[in-house]
Amino acid sequence: MTPLSIRSLPALWVIVGVVLLAIGGTAYAVASGSPPAGPQEAVAFANVLEDGTVDPALSSNNVPPTAITHPARGVYCINDPGFTINSATVSADNSFGNNDTLASVALDNTGEGLSGCPATASSARVRTLDLDGAAGSTANTYDPKLVDHRFVIWLRGTKK
Repeated sequence: MTPLSIRSLPALWVIVGVVLLAIGGTAYAVASGSPPAGPQEAVAFANVLEDGTVDPALSSNNVPPTAITHPARGVYCINDPGFTINSATVSADNSFGNNDTLASVALDNTGEGLSGCPATASSARVRTLDLDGAAGSTANTYDPKLVDHRFVIWLRGTKK
């Protein structure tokens, strides 16, 4: 074992500083992160299949199957899941060779409705876009079109 030399001390302090910053940053992120859902909040997730049905084995009970409608190709509407949706995030399911799927979600924060969804109580809308216009294809073209694709959606909101 060789003793530390004067030359290695600055490098040692840099390493110690980086470790301390990482630990402090992690503690701050945990302490200032989003609080867990309280008693007045609802948290839900759903694995939605191409035809708009909810896969119950991979979904929470907070998204009833009747809440999801599929009025048009690549358009899925969430109609009153039993709580007021405050935030949502969606992720495209890239299984079955659907490696070029883009999923997006919009919330009806104004009460004016969402384009493509029925005007009756649509809380959120998901659109699934295939970047080459055909599900599961391997074409290297860019021809985006709304196409039916699987997706996973996470919702957080206020209980009614």
